Amino acid sequence: AEAVQSLGFDATVIDDGESPLSAGPLSSSALSREALSWRRQFLGSLVFSVPVFVIAMALPVDTFGGGEALPGLPWRTLLLWLLVTPVQFGFGCQFYRRAFRALSHGSSNMDVLVALGSSAAYGYSVVTVAVAVSYGEEGGGQACFETASMLITFILLGKYLEASAKRKTSEVI
Repeated sequence: AEAVQSLGFDATVIDDGESPLSAGPLSSSALSREALSWRRQFLGSLVFSVPVFVIAMALPVDTFGGGEALPGLPWRTLLLWLLVTPVQFGFGCQFYRRAFRALSHGSSNMDVLVALGSSAAYGYSVVTVAVAVSYGEEGGGQACFETASMLITFILLGKYLEASAKRKTSEVI
């Protein structure tokens, strides 16, 4: 088990005669805890992502009076930035940790893709805003903060649904 764990994977030794479904990571209680954890993370990110979606996609651009917090930084863009940051680095930090672990072992997985994709959208948006503020451009550039937030939220939803399905399948078996 230690050799497997040193490679960045989880492993549990199951004693002789013990069912793999009654102990370790496949036990009903472990699967229930996993599903509950993913549910909490999804709902937490949803609290931030729903307003982000509404502001970015449904509300007119001049909803917040069209004023700017700084020259080149509209209030709308600042609000999106503030709402997306907890999703990116709070609820999304687990993807960064697992991506780093996978890359440090010379492999790639879905966590690497999620971390790379959401970081690209978030990073592009930050650079766009920084350039707009530096030059005092009206409108704050073409920031796409909502992409990072929605990507992480949808992946968390998928992880929750997967954990719930595993738990229900385990209960049936």
